[in-house]
Amino acid sequence: MVLGCLFAGSIIDRLWRKPGHVILAFSFTVSWLIQAFATNNPVMLLGRFFNGICSGAIRPINLVYLGEISDPKYRGLMLFTPPLTLNAGIILNYALGAFVFWRTNSLLCYSPSIISIVLLLILKESPLWLISKRKINEGLEIFKWFRGETEAAEKELKSILEKQKVKTSNVSMKDYLKKDFIRPLLISFFLSIASQCNGANVITFYAQDILGNLIPNDFNPFTLMITTDCVRLFAALVIIFFGNRFPRKILFMVCIFGASLLLCGLLGLLYLYYTELKWLLIALLIAYVILASFSVTFACYNDFKCNRVCFLLPETSGRSLQDIEDGYDKKNIIVSKL
Repeated sequence: MVLGCLFAGSIIDRLWRKPGHVILAFSFTVSWLIQAFATNNPVMLLGRFFNGICSGAIRPINLVYLGEISDPKYRGLMLFTPPLTLNAGIILNYALGAFVFWRTNSLLCYSPSIISIVLLLILKESPLWLISKRKINEGLEIFKWFRGETEAAEKELKSILEKQKVKTSNVSMKDYLKKDFIRPLLISFFLSIASQCNGANVITFYAQDILGNLIPNDFNPFTLMITTDCVRLFAALVIIFFGNRFPRKILFMVCIFGASLLLCGLLGLLYLYYTELKWLLIALLIAYVILASFSVTFACYNDFKCNRVCFLLPETSGRSLQDIEDGYDKKNIIVSKL
């Protein structure tokens, strides 16, 4: 996955946004076919290797494409859909795994990639990418196809074209030391830490073992694991419907601090051996999963991350990508308002 993330930027910049998606979807198909027909461990590991690269690359590529084609009013809704579909896919695979052989399940897993390839053939290229590559006329046509000809769209398009006039294709090492590059890089770094090193994946991968030890005997760990994933899916649905009603930054901080408090409460009960309060433990765990699913190791570290990110993170709700980009040139962006 790390290799996929490293190559994701080069894939969509050099191969265009749309072909980059098609290549990854085709690679996903090949990786699942390799796993389905693997006859030994090396072949299976090869399939998992390709699958991991594709998994690491597909999310940043998806977010870039969705962010570039969507209206600022609906961008939050668009960017909330990948976690929703991811959680739905996890639950679907659990359900299929209970009834079909794992090779059959692997064959079924490549069908979404085939559907993606067909849909990508219908979709158009990112207009912002085309404009950045001096394909102005084609970019303008596709921009209007995605956004329409509203006053807000025309204003954003004018801002993009004005910015494009002063851009240069020559990039030197000095450009990587400028504040308008360093600041978003720092924000991306801390947000990546907050989203990946928060223990949520530990819950996903080891849910059956964790829940089995947390609440032994009386509960079926597999049932609790499915319940946890359903709760995560429900949380994704809630954030889709209500995410646009609150500032992104406020939601981020509430989730991070809320998860820390819930985790401290859960750990406190376990430390005091209040394991007989099973339903209270389950309630805390479910609320914890809804907010962020932070693990024991990262509970204190989580507060450090939030203190740094809340001052670095600009508000993006309702703002165009060009407006956000221009904001990094301002001196006061490092301490944005809540």
